[in-house]
Amino acid sequence: MTPYSADVTVFIENAWRMKLKNTDILLESQPHVINFEKMQEYNVASGKSVKISRKLLEIGDVTQDVPEEEYSLLANLPEASKVNEESEEFQDVVKNFYGTIQEYHSKIRIIQVEKLMNRLLYNQYKLKKASVLQQSTHPVAERTLYHGTNDTSVKEICVHGFNRSFCGKNATVYGQGVYFAVNSALSVQDQYSPPNVDGYKFIFVSKVLTGDFTKGCHSMKTAPLKETGDIPLRYDSVTDDITKPTMFVIFNDTQAFPEYLITCQRIHR
Repeated sequence: MTPYSADVTVFIENAWRMKLKNTDILLESQPHVINFEKMQEYNVASGKSVKISRKLLEIGDVTQDVPEEEYSLLANLPEASKVNEESEEFQDVVKNFYGTIQEYHSKIRIIQVEKLMNRLLYNQYKLKKASVLQQSTHPVAERTLYHGTNDTSVKEICVHGFNRSFCGKNATVYGQGVYFAVNSALSVQDQYSPPNVDGYKFIFVSKVLTGDFTKGCHSMKTAPLKETGDIPLRYDSVTDDITKPTMFVIFNDTQAFPEYLITCQRIHR
């Protein structure tokens, strides 16, 4: 059995320690899926699988020849920084947020915008993106969407991403996954972003790989299989309306990356 390169080993080991059921990875420029339940490496393009095993190595074996940036993934600590209110970046985030907030435009005040960069989550997302883009037939495979949450889930999402075990508690109408809104107007509602004791609400601005999607339903625990093609492939996400979607549901935790956290407050007049 041929061992993985050092940087690939670090990436797979991090996914294992996060107790993921599977993770996406690029091997020799080809998208693969590492399935930890079956301990298999699956080639997305060819459909072939090979067995893998996990062997504990001496610390020197893992760190040898690993680039410094990749090795830093072992720390698994996300970086967060407040976005300068005078910056173009801040203005863009605010403009897009208020651009879809509809009737809540004069009822919500932004307190701050924080930029997030969890390298482990980002690299997992980047690998999943390569896989989705290769298979997707929809012209828009990646979208910027909103996810409202409570204050107790904010740190969990920053560290572990949009894990279905603590996301999706507020909605299961279109499937039992993680929900993202096209318009911020949906995410600012108290049902999805309940204010904490200080009255603050929390909205994540996220990159989401919606790829090919279909209509969802409550009983779905994973995206349904596509009806065409020899290789059994699933849709990437489901939605409430395939012609004019207002929300998307994903069932693979690596399909979304939290890019910004907006802290806001309802204005009481």
